[in-house]
Amino acid sequence: MSGFGGGFGGGGRNTNGRGNRGGGGGGRGRGRGRGRGRSNTGNRDAGGGPGNTNNNYFPKPLLNPCSNFTRDGFCPRGDSCSFAHVVKLHAIIDASSPKQDQQQQQSNNGFNNNNRYNNTNEVYPVSSVAPWKNGGSLKLFTGSHDGCWRLWNFVPNTGFVKEFEHHMGGAVFSLEVASNFLFCGFENASPLLPEINVGMVHAWNLANPSDPPLEFHMSPLAPYAHARGVTQLMVDGQTVFSGSKDGLIKRWSFDVASNQFRLTQTYSGHACDITGLAVVDSVLWSSSTDGSIRIWDISKAECQFLITMAHAGATPPPPGAVAPPSPGHTNAVTCLVRFESSSGVFVLSGSLDGDVKAWNGTTGQCVASESHGEGVVSLSMANDQNGKPLLLVGLESGNIMARNLEPTAKIQKAFSAIFNLSSRYSAGHEGAVKTLLAGTHGTFYSGGIDGKVLAFELTGDLGL
Repeated sequence: MSGFGGGFGGGGRNTNGRGNRGGGGGGRGRGRGRGRGRSNTGNRDAGGGPGNTNNNYFPKPLLNPCSNFTRDGFCPRGDSCSFAHVVKLHAIIDASSPKQDQQQQQSNNGFNNNNRYNNTNEVYPVSSVAPWKNGGSLKLFTGSHDGCWRLWNFVPNTGFVKEFEHHMGGAVFSLEVASNFLFCGFENASPLLPEINVGMVHAWNLANPSDPPLEFHMSPLAPYAHARGVTQLMVDGQTVFSGSKDGLIKRWSFDVASNQFRLTQTYSGHACDITGLAVVDSVLWSSSTDGSIRIWDISKAECQFLITMAHAGATPPPPGAVAPPSPGHTNAVTCLVRFESSSGVFVLSGSLDGDVKAWNGTTGQCVASESHGEGVVSLSMANDQNGKPLLLVGLESGNIMARNLEPTAKIQKAFSAIFNLSSRYSAGHEGAVKTLLAGTHGTFYSGGIDGKVLAFELTGDLGL
């Protein structure tokens, strides 16, 4: 595939380290922020192939990360090493707790049943990661299906140490730090409906964390946000969008007089869990495990266009838009991210069908599609140390693939596979990568079904 019309121009559009590095890490080790040192294995395989998959369709990356450098930050071969010194694992955090009930919960289309590469279900998955720069210190919020969000403080030469743990009473699905607030989407029983779990959103003012959180209520007689767990949160200024397992998306606006978030719009159309949200101008994009992507008029709460495995939706596209030249995904759509470049604004989608697709944010056209040979579970935008954009792709096997987004002098084709991280050859998760999020100064974080959070730093020349 050539670069999307010369880049994204084919159309119109989220322990223990080894040093005090730009947000990435701390001293090496494992275990809830406190480290057991890891010995240098010296003679292990120095680089990596595709990792935990034997799929013949897995793309071959341009660079193979050196396992010694990635895991330990040091390679005995130095400059003579034939593998790439481009990424470091700075921290491993055990960010969840063991399961008391070994029954694995499943949901529609098998979205949470990403265990075919994972032989154990001993811990609850990590669902979300949210870095927080508090003055000059780095902190990290993590959320888990064990019902807790946790706050980790980075201590130089030690790593991430657990500072606080808050029990929500039910699985935490989404965390977002914005405007110095921590927003948490979860499920729990309501006082008015004590026999069932409903979807809730709480927001803590991080400037006054001891204050009670703001609670999102549909109405006084429905003191909760959704009928089922809140799987997605997106903050856009004074507005918060929430998506739920009930298939609904809701828009909340902050009311200064009452110091509360009020429900202003409900977007109805998806049939299953909401898995991604992105805003382009006055348009909201959403994805779901029902296999569809919907495009909404934000102010009217009307679905203007539907992208499915069929070529076109039943509803007309927005003004000036045209039907996509190719169909949408053929399995659960698991994630959406927004990417803005000099060529325009784009929305990228990932699916359990193994594809990542790029959509023109103005016209809704599909301008690129690449396969990974296994399900895509999470996506995130990131930047290298020079600020160049990179797409991170979290896969069912626990691998993390990096792709470029624009052609460069060194990499002629957009969407090329740059490198792949895996637990076998370099560093990765044992089982699906449930969440990915970029930090500052070339850092990024991943959370997995294995209950771990990994903190990485991009260090070398990626050709971007």
